Amino acid sequence: MSASRLLRAVFVILGLICVGLGTLGIVLPVLPTTPFILLAAYFFVRSSPRLHAWLMRHPRYGPMIRKFQKGQGLTLRVKLTSLAMAYATVTVSIIVVDLLPVRIFLVVLMAIMTGYMIKIPTCLPGPDTEDTDPS
Repeated sequence: MSASRLLRAVFVILGLICVGLGTLGIVLPVLPTTPFILLAAYFFVRSSPRLHAWLMRHPRYGPMIRKFQKGQGLTLRVKLTSLAMAYATVTVSIIVVDLLPVRIFLVVLMAIMTGYMIKIPTCLPGPDTEDTDPS
């Protein structure tokens, strides 16, 4: 198997895992939906036109991805929920993991994620904006 075919297979698997986690996020309050679905779209656009088209046509996920890709951003609710869940998860991880390098990595990761979320445009929820992150 060539390197590019292997990378495409890895991206398909990662995309499917992200869709699964995003779907679980609909019913599990500690798991945000939006970041996982956006990540799945990233993996599928680079690996599987068929899966990317399916995700883009999905009634729940498609509008959110298209809006994000157009630069219209995310609703404040989605941004705050995503950050709150990430901070909760990282806080628990820092308490549980007693390795200083891992703790430092997690703090740096959260700083980067926070900066990225701040840079994403914030839009108002409405009929055109599909505030679809139910977690």
